[in-house]
Amino acid sequence: MLGKLAATAALLVSLPLGLATAVGAQGAATGCRPLTSSGPVGSLDAQQAGNARLIVAVGQQRGVPERGLLVALMTAMQESTLRNLDYGDRDSLGLFQQRPSVGWGSPAQLLDPAYAAAAFFGGPGSPTGNLGLLDVASWEQMPLTLAAQAVQRSAFPDAYARWEAPARAWLAEILDRPGLDTGTCSPTTTTGTAAVVIAEAARWLGTPYVWGGGNADGPTEGIGQGAGAVGFDCSGLTLYAYAQVGVTLPRTSREQWGVPGLRIRSLADLQPGDLVFFATNPADPATIHHVAISLGSDAMIHAPTTGEAVQITTAISENAYWAGQFIGGLRIMR
Repeated sequence: MLGKLAATAALLVSLPLGLATAVGAQGAATGCRPLTSSGPVGSLDAQQAGNARLIVAVGQQRGVPERGLLVALMTAMQESTLRNLDYGDRDSLGLFQQRPSVGWGSPAQLLDPAYAAAAFFGGPGSPTGNLGLLDVASWEQMPLTLAAQAVQRSAFPDAYARWEAPARAWLAEILDRPGLDTGTCSPTTTTGTAAVVIAEAARWLGTPYVWGGGNADGPTEGIGQGAGAVGFDCSGLTLYAYAQVGVTLPRTSREQWGVPGLRIRSLADLQPGDLVFFATNPADPATIHHVAISLGSDAMIHAPTTGEAVQITTAISENAYWAGQFIGGLRIMR
């Protein structure tokens, strides 16, 4: 697998355009023009440009949409400045600073840029058993930084955002696509307070739902039926995420409904970072039982119920349970 990926990536980078089209048919199917010959990419030096082109080549070979290529470039720039590092935090290595100790691969594999890129993208035929970008449910509907964080689980989840604009320019140049817009089918990029709120909630994807769990510092032991376990309930997660931007929310979902802000009356009007509320009787706020954080584009991140974990739910308006209990949203004004 490793040799095949490396050979394919090198071939796509180096072949003339016409021949690369024939060799890279799978990449062409994504709507991208196959890669042209190697050369400068913006202000990147030769090593960085070569690694950027290789990442895109591996992504195209694996059928990754352009938005995924953008996420990969942003991630690699933040993690390694697009350099194949043989060192990092703890045992992190390579372009994406993946760790052998948590199952990404052997040190030799992670120092092969083609392997590292394939592991980051994941999906069918992934060289690792770890979760890659294509394995993340509804990653194309996520803000770019959240998609990166879903794979990397970084201690600094909002750091990827700084590379969005440069990465767009690099990708456009690599694909010879002036004016490339990889966000036309996805939510508007989230910035500012909303981006931090979402990124902080996303840090805890996969954390168990625990009744009464969660405070401004993170997951806690629950109470009542949640006693003895550590995690978040729905309002504990929202309380935590908003605390990271200096907003103090009350503890329960019904209390959070009463916080001053702009009321949102329809699912279609929700913006990233808005609180989303659900009630047994949508006409009666006293029956509110759940709160989530909107990701925009009919998606939310939340801690649903006992036996589940912090997760992303998409197509809310098409879900009879959630749409039927939607009572409104709240945009907290700062």
